[in-house]
Amino acid sequence: MHSFKDAKGDEWSIEITFGTLKALRCDLYADFLKVFDRKTDDDHPLLRVCQDIVFAVDVLWVVCSKQAADRSIDEESFAFRLGAEAGYDAHQALLAEFEDFFRRLKRPELEKLVRTQAEMIAAGLEKMQEAVTVAAEMSRRELADLDVEAIMTRERTGRTSGNSRGSSELISGI
Repeated sequence: MHSFKDAKGDEWSIEITFGTLKALRCDLYADFLKVFDRKTDDDHPLLRVCQDIVFAVDVLWVVCSKQAADRSIDEESFAFRLGAEAGYDAHQALLAEFEDFFRRLKRPELEKLVRTQAEMIAAGLEKMQEAVTVAAEMSRRELADLDVEAIMTRERTGRTSGNSRGSSELISGI
């Protein structure tokens, strides 16, 4: 069993059972136990829960609905409690629970599907963060270069040339 905390600090338990899978089939029309064929099955519920965070929140609602009822929390309020960080943590806990469930069920193909998707998501997020860091560093260097060029132009001519704008002029023009 895995758990996560929502944005208000309340802890939620995630446990996948056959009862959970039955509820997911009835409520979301999603059969998580169907055989996965990677050639034809690009909308398998496990792929969707890995790749579509909104669908994952729907799954989390079904999984946590009894706990929510005990706390007098409706579906919309539950979703609003899953801000960015809490939503990410809940998604990771859900994926880990599915992976554990399929390992215990001796369904290695479904366990591997969840694990591989989770690893791809993590790798993608890491690459995106690296790209943002590189872009931010380049922007700082470019602004610094513009500032030096603008200062030198001002010193020579007493004003900024049409081609060289200082960082404050550049930023105000955005």
